[in-house]
Amino acid sequence: MSRVTEIRYVGYGVKDFDTERKFYADDWGLAEVQSTDDMAWFKTHGHDEHHVVRLHKRDSDCVEVMALAAESRADVDTLRSKVGDAGCKIIHEPRDLDSPGGGYGFRFFSPDGLPFEISSDVARGDQRKMERWEGMPLKISHIVLHSPDHKAAVKFFTDVLGFKVSDWLGDFMCFLRCNDA
Repeated sequence: MSRVTEIRYVGYGVKDFDTERKFYADDWGLAEVQSTDDMAWFKTHGHDEHHVVRLHKRDSDCVEVMALAAESRADVDTLRSKVGDAGCKIIHEPRDLDSPGGGYGFRFFSPDGLPFEISSDVARGDQRKMERWEGMPLKISHIVLHSPDHKAAVKFFTDVLGFKVSDWLGDFMCFLRCNDA
C-alpha cells in the first residue's frame, strides 16, 4: 500500500530571515546545507534527511510547505491519485524537484487548505551518532495541526495518506503516526 513514511521537512516563510536563520543554526544546532539570498536549508546532525527546515524570506510569517516522504516514485504517483480523488487542490503534479536534495514529488493543499509536498528519491546526507543529552533535534518528529473538522482531517490522513491512529485524547485531539516507530 502506498503511504507516507515520514516527515521530511517544514518550509517556513519568515519576515526576519537573518534572526530565524541564526536561531536554527545557533539555538537548535542545525547545519546549513545550502542557501541563497532569500532562502536557507538546514539539516540535523543525527539523521540522513537532506534537510529538515527550509527558510524563505517573505513579507509575512507562515508555513509554506510540510514535506512528507514516500518510498518510491510509484508511491508518489499513487498518492497523487488518491489526493486528487479526495478532492484536494493540486499545486503541481509529480515531477523532478529542483530544490536542494532533488527527488520526485508533488504539492497539494489538504482539505483544510494546508500546503503539503510528498516526495521520494531525495538525496540523503551524512549523519553521525548523537550523544545523549546533546540537546539538538534528531529529526522533525511531529507537526501539530488544527482543523475545524478534526474527525474529517483524521479520516483524510488515515484513508488517503496511510497514517495510523496512535491515540485519542478525549474526542477532540488525535495523535497520528506515519512511520513504524
